[in-house]
Amino acid sequence: MPKARHGKTVPDKSRTFGRWLSVLFVIALLMGAGPGTLLANSPRAIWGVPLLYFWCCVWFLVMAAIVVLAYLFVWKKEVSASD
Repeated sequence: MPKARHGKTVPDKSRTFGRWLSVLFVIALLMGAGPGTLLANSPRAIWGVPLLYFWCCVWFLVMAAIVVLAYLFVWKKEVSASD
């Protein structure tokens, strides 16, 4: 990591992006399967699907998208010295 003026290290873009993805994943985890389900716990339906089931599926898709973004932009393949 490059050094800043006062000796502090500056994180690179993938590390910062990884932290944002981690925070968003925890939020999605809490909203999807945690206390967030209490917000959607009603007998209403969206497109014929119960609201609670739809709510959990949407947050699952958000978590899956975060994992795909982390795979593409944050998790880098490490190259060993023997390669």
